[in-house]
Amino acid sequence: MEESLASFFNAPEASETKEVPSSKGGTLFARYWKVRNPRALVFISHGFTEHSKYYNEIASFLNAKGLYCFGHDHIGHGKSSGNRTFINSIDEFVDDVILHINIPRKDNDYSSIPLFLLGHSMGGMIALRATLMYPDMFKGVVFVGPLIIPGPNFGRLDFRVNSRRAPIVRSFLKVLDTFNPEFIIGKIQLEKVSRDKDLREFMTNDDLKWNKGAKVRTILAMVDCIEGNYNLLGSMKTPFLSLHGDKDELCNVIGSRNLMRKAFVEDKILIEFPEAVHNLFMDTSSTRLKSIQSTVEWFDKRC
Repeated sequence: MEESLASFFNAPEASETKEVPSSKGGTLFARYWKVRNPRALVFISHGFTEHSKYYNEIASFLNAKGLYCFGHDHIGHGKSSGNRTFINSIDEFVDDVILHINIPRKDNDYSSIPLFLLGHSMGGMIALRATLMYPDMFKGVVFVGPLIIPGPNFGRLDFRVNSRRAPIVRSFLKVLDTFNPEFIIGKIQLEKVSRDKDLREFMTNDDLKWNKGAKVRTILAMVDCIEGNYNLLGSMKTPFLSLHGDKDELCNVIGSRNLMRKAFVEDKILIEFPEAVHNLFMDTSSTRLKSIQSTVEWFDKRC
């Protein structure tokens, strides 16, 4: 194992964990990386199949800048309740984020300090949806390989935005959903997530991570959100930084490029990482550290 990976594996655990209510019933396993007298709050929205513990490292770097970080395992993920990775609607995840955000803001009287979002992959899609639905709530958002346009390896079916096959694929999925909404399609290859073999091994052996494919109902929920978000990119008013690997085959970098081109906001930055794949925070050491540095600097300048 590379010495530089020590920062990931030895990052401090969250200072507090507890269960909080989900908007649709059930419980969310929440993590809080706290600091005294925080300059800002950062809600961390993790990606599909993973969980919030993966963000210990970035949270520790943000803590060092005086930022209070928190997040939860989405319903059906990690230690939260619910059918594993089964999603009826991404808006339910957004509702959970908004509900959770109001807990530390109210309990600690943090309503007057800036609130930011940090989202990876599906978590980036959720963060984008939240900023489109609640444009005045967030001072900014950092996207890391966000799911705006799927890549060719997001399952075996091609349902990319504007694809000629999209209507056919959607009809096929709806038929499958009628008979078996939990039918699993494909399997995400970890080589497409990270180029680091130690981190791939870590993910393979993580009992809390879902290492199978996506369920039919989940795919339909994602397709609905992808199309809904994509049609509203021009109304994006929240400042953002988007970090994306140009070899990301799960979430196409074209999505971040289109967001950059269409968003109706002046403070917008896209940084592309040559040869990098999907999860920049869990990629090779140079990519990982550069993406973390870019994230920390962006938040630090806007607190």
